[in-house]
Amino acid sequence: MFMELRQLAYFLAIAEERNFTRAAQRIPIAQPAISQQIGRLESELSEKLFVRDRRGIRLTPAGEALLPHARAMLAGAEHAREAVAALSGLLTGHLAFGFVQPLPDRRLLGLLGAFHREHPPIELRLIEDETDALLAALSIGELDAALIGLGRYDRPPPDMESMLVAQEPVVVAVHPEHPLAGRGSIALHALQDTPMVAFTSASEQRSNLEAA
Repeated sequence: MFMELRQLAYFLAIAEERNFTRAAQRIPIAQPAISQQIGRLESELSEKLFVRDRRGIRLTPAGEALLPHARAMLAGAEHAREAVAALSGLLTGHLAFGFVQPLPDRRLLGLLGAFHREHPPIELRLIEDETDALLAALSIGELDAALIGLGRYDRPPPDMESMLVAQEPVVVAVHPEHPLAGRGSIALHALQDTPMVAFTSASEQRSNLEAA
């Protein structure tokens, strides 16, 4: 049995995207080609790796078993390339960066652009998601760094390093005739019995509001 690194890369892309079309666009490669290579990999393993039905694409037990090994093998190959490239002083590799929207500090976009121009051989991958999802991706190694939102009642996970890069105020919008209208500041307890529209439960601002 001989598994090619490109087959494992295609497998990993499909496992993460849960979609052959998006996986092909991410690599990029023509979709028939990626399907053909996955078919060859399944033949070599004598196991189906994906279940394809009306609900979409998901991993089979064999696919779940292969996933961590595929990640490790691809990471090992990348580290080997980086080690060889380092001999010539060339900085290469991948950087997966996650961020929340809206961004509290627009300087991030300029910094990412400057980084890409300074180190073009590094593949820069940007992921937009909620804070909890970004922290989960960081914990399993899918992201290298992330810009997340933390409130007064939040603490970053103990196994991660954090740095405060920006602060943004929280404001409440009320009708001009609302009793709280016109105040320079409003204590949170003043909103306790006030019906309001807020972010979804996945938002850190929502969880901090409820905690307060």
